[in-house]
Amino acid sequence: MKKVLLLALFVSSIICYSYAQNRLSPVWKYYKTNDIKAVQGIETANWPEVNLLLSWERQGLCWLDQGLVLKNSFFADEKDSPLQLSFSLQGDVQAVYVNQKQVVGKIPNSFWSERGKKQQVIIPDSLLNQGGKNEITILITNLSYTGGLSHNFCSLQALNASSENAISISFPVKQHVFQSKDKRLLTIETRQAVNARVKLLINSDFHQTVFNEYIDMKPGASEYVFDLAPLHLAPGFYECVAISEGETYCGAVEWFAVDPEGIVCSAEKIPGFDDYWQAALKELETVEPDYHLEKIDSLCSASRDAYVVEMSSLNNLRIRGYYFVPKNEGKHPAILNVPGYGYGYQNLEEFTSRKDDIAELALCVRGHGISSDVFNPWDTIAFWAVGACDKNEYIYRAVYMDCVRAIDFLLSQPTIDKNKIGVLGGSQGGGLALATAGLCKNNIAACGIFDPWLCDIRHQANIRTTINQEIDFFATYPSIDCDAEQTFAVLDFVDTKYFATDITCPVRFAASLFDDDCPVHNGFSAYNNIKTDKKYFVYPNDSHLAESGQYNDLYEMVKELLMSN
Repeated sequence: MKKVLLLALFVSSIICYSYAQNRLSPVWKYYKTNDIKAVQGIETANWPEVNLLLSWERQGLCWLDQGLVLKNSFFADEKDSPLQLSFSLQGDVQAVYVNQKQVVGKIPNSFWSERGKKQQVIIPDSLLNQGGKNEITILITNLSYTGGLSHNFCSLQALNASSENAISISFPVKQHVFQSKDKRLLTIETRQAVNARVKLLINSDFHQTVFNEYIDMKPGASEYVFDLAPLHLAPGFYECVAISEGETYCGAVEWFAVDPEGIVCSAEKIPGFDDYWQAALKELETVEPDYHLEKIDSLCSASRDAYVVEMSSLNNLRIRGYYFVPKNEGKHPAILNVPGYGYGYQNLEEFTSRKDDIAELALCVRGHGISSDVFNPWDTIAFWAVGACDKNEYIYRAVYMDCVRAIDFLLSQPTIDKNKIGVLGGSQGGGLALATAGLCKNNIAACGIFDPWLCDIRHQANIRTTINQEIDFFATYPSIDCDAEQTFAVLDFVDTKYFATDITCPVRFAASLFDDDCPVHNGFSAYNNIKTDKKYFVYPNDSHLAESGQYNDLYEMVKELLMSN
């Protein structure tokens, strides 16, 4: 196996919760309800906690929760008047109260439009218990998707505060990945006006606490180097949270990895797995593909012609995709792009702007994009719940065959070099890329994946625990008459980690450490069982939204593999 390659060096990175003299801890109490009256008179001592430094999903919260009442307390001092509340919360804020008096009304979620936009309000002195404890309450509904990075923020501080608090976590290794030979150190740096206690919490990605203690930090600029070696951390991924506590608060969170290639997840297929997929492939062979191409002039460029391609897949369902072919003569390498969950390539700029001598097919599998006219279950049932009680009716059996049919199409084209076909995708698309590379074997010359979904699904249910809520929610659909374990038994047959040992082409894997949707552990469950030329690339500060451009990076890697083949 070739040596692991990592991207540029980041020795230190910061996600700082606040600035100046923030009176609010990032750790709040919460109660699940969308009715503020429902919590009147209920003692908060036994309420669970939520840390605004972390994503909702990481803490078992998601869109299925109707709402949250958040509570916190703070000390008010007359000399610091006036106090300004600054906040940005991922969801619809219905109201903010200070000492039971409303100070803010409705503020809709702005995650998709102005992510991280802060609202600010001055708290009237008349509402405060000067020199004593005060309470702040927030009602938030429709918890927003996060991707894994928390953009929740809530700060309360003197409007004219001059001093500034800060905290950071850093690691002396590339991309926060410790290999077996590396000295395992973690550095906490603080800048604050007074002595402070920093709570350092380290959890595994499976929510197991491996360290939870306080560290005393001095005033001014202070540094503490923590030796991770005595923790004897097993190969895996670890979340590190540091919160400076006292009259004021500041916090940071980072992830790091320990020898990810040492993670062992069984590649032994469940009984009947290969027979199941051989039967699906044989069934697909009985369907006449009936390819049809329609040129789309508005998508053509100086270097590429563009078409909508249509073909018949499993169950004789017509599926479509956008097909881009270089105008110059000769045979071209080709990349099959497979979509993320629910994505139909509504933005085609990445394809229309490229000038590479390479063909691309952006496939809309059934129920996605321009293939959703004949099959569109989204309004009545979650897509991944369709057929979840029967492995032979389950939606992903057909979706994987859509990808195989797309490869059939590329192989049928006289302008395509049949020895230079790659497949590329992220999230659901990453899982589809793994499945396609495994099912089509020697017909695939390169594979690029970003944090694949439906990969190592049972471990995912232990990491991203909200998946269990979603599967339980399936039972509310009239067409679902099986329990969670029966659903998992079906999911086992589409788990893309089992295709890893069937892959014969080079593989490039991009992984985001903050990814909640498709935790990086799951991708390595497949990656570590791939036996071909492979390399992984870690993005330590990114979420499932691939903020650093993982998809374009993978495209360049797959293109390079095809061009050099």
